[in-house]
Amino acid sequence: LNSQDEPIFLTTMVIINDTEDAARIARLHVRKAPNFTPQLFDSIISTQNNQYWQTQRDHFVEIFLPKKSLDKIFPTSLARAQRCCDKMELLRQKAGKYGVQVHDFFLHEAQAQLQLALFGMDEEFMERTNKPIRDAFAGINPDMDFAKDMCLEMLEKVGSD
Repeated sequence: LNSQDEPIFLTTMVIINDTEDAARIARLHVRKAPNFTPQLFDSIISTQNNQYWQTQRDHFVEIFLPKKSLDKIFPTSLARAQRCCDKMELLRQKAGKYGVQVHDFFLHEAQAQLQLALFGMDEEFMERTNKPIRDAFAGINPDMDFAKDMCLEMLEKVGSD
């Protein structure tokens, strides 16, 4: 969703309502929409090459096995969830006549979970990059290189740990 202050981003989407058709099409046609390619290059969520996607996906299967990897991120997720109530109360107290922008709160927390729990980034990095990377994905960050630069910085951080 765009605010009145943001440029309009148009794209063509097809929504399939029939569950059997949706399952069949999803199984046979895994090609991704090209809207993330400028920011995420040829990654698993943006590649246009189905064979390359399958190869990447095969590498990621193991990280979603609960005992193998998710146990490692649950403590971070639990700690964030426990703090969310306090954060939401502070936002409520500071809210103007339009209330808390809960969608922004949830987007911030989703990005925080990815960066802190899944990618192992530190709190300072996450807070510094959270809003700008969401703006880059929405196509409204004026720094067209932000997503690329952030990905490179993340790779550098991961490599140093």
